[in-house]
Amino acid sequence: GQGVGYLVTTRAFTNYQLRVEWRWGATNTWPGRVGKARDSGIFVHVNGPDGNSHDGGGAFRAGLECNLFEGA
Repeated sequence: GQGVGYLVTTRAFTNYQLRVEWRWGATNTWPGRVGKARDSGIFVHVNGPDGNSHDGGGAFRAGLECNLFEGA
């Protein structure tokens, strides 16, 4: 889709393995990054209310981000 979003669970997990398959979208539409390398990531161990992160102008929950950059 378009814009910023995320999936989150209300359950707590411990001793887990997270496996993902990654696919880039057709274009980079993130404000400030148009025409630059695509950028995405997965936040783990998030806490607090929705919108308490500094990344993305408060679009996410605060947590550790495993970041992925195109070409890196």
